Amino acid sequence: MRCLRSVAGVIFISGVLGCSDDKPAEVVITPDLLCVDDQTFFAQNVWPQVLQSKCLGCHNAQGIARETEFVMLSAAQPNYMESNFEVLKYLASLERDGTSFLLLKPTETIAHRGGRVITEDSIEYQTLKAFAERAKQPVICDSVPVVSDDPFAGVEMMSFGRTLRRATLTLMGRLPTADEYAQVDRLGAPGIEMAVMNAMKEEAF
Repeated sequence: MRCLRSVAGVIFISGVLGCSDDKPAEVVITPDLLCVDDQTFFAQNVWPQVLQSKCLGCHNAQGIARETEFVMLSAAQPNYMESNFEVLKYLASLERDGTSFLLLKPTETIAHRGGRVITEDSIEYQTLKAFAERAKQPVICDSVPVVSDDPFAGVEMMSFGRTLRRATLTLMGRLPTADEYAQVDRLGAPGIEMAVMNAMKEEAF
């Protein structure tokens, strides 16, 4: 299963100092994380809600379940989350009559030395069931490109000459003069500002 992180908003930028060829620029603002991949689901739900409180006491290197295939690391050990994720994913893949051992063991549907630790109507059961389904059909989240803090990042700006032409046509209804073009060629953006400020004193404006 593949999920896509949704886009929360889109801004269209246009105007006098616009994009090349007068096309509005689309800028993605902030993506909301709707997709939760398997490892994140494990770390945020399975580990704190079920394993740490219900299973770790026995299923550790010193516990009574230390000789089983389900042995976890504590939070004090390096890479414990990644290791426990892989162990549980393997256990979830084992089934009897189409039901994962991850659900059969803690409900004591099949022999479990630790007895019945959760019930079928509990939130813990639903969490393990969701993880077992993910073991069959992993969830992979597609990421969106990282958005720069600069809202104009990736936007192709018009040349100074074209910007001057757009400005005088928009504000005064005329083309730039030769002197205005020369000023902009010499000064760049400050030249545009000077030309526009002077043109705004004209009667047409």
